[in-house]
Amino acid sequence: MDASGTVYGKTGKILRLFAGVGGYLRFTTYESGRWQQVSVHVKVCEAFHGPRPFGHHAAHSNGVRTDNRASNLSWKTASDNEADKLEHGVRARGETHGMRKLTENQVREIRADAHLSRRVLAQRYGVAVRTIESVIRREHWRHVQ
Repeated sequence: MDASGTVYGKTGKILRLFAGVGGYLRFTTYESGRWQQVSVHVKVCEAFHGPRPFGHHAAHSNGVRTDNRASNLSWKTASDNEADKLEHGVRARGETHGMRKLTENQVREIRADAHLSRRVLAQRYGVAVRTIESVIRREHWRHVQ
């Protein structure tokens, strides 16, 4: 492995990388008697910035998940990493979140119709009553006006 984020195998051959969950680059290696998938950014951060401090994440300074240069990586707390994601516009929230059930327009409609029964709204939008309540109370989708 070098400071550019290139990963080499035991024979010196450049390893093939693939996009894993969330778009982070990974590679497969044989460690501790078994094959496992490893995140490139974590291994580069360990190699150039030391062992992972407890509760820290390997964070990309520029927000680009595939930029695994040592100079672009650092150990950050989870809250600092989330703040960086928000600053870079790569934090999954609202319509960009993979588990979302509603759109921003639907959230606005739900809040406008908050005087209606929660059950009626839940049936209309195909979600749970609790989801409707959390939208109206702004426990979720807080960024939507």
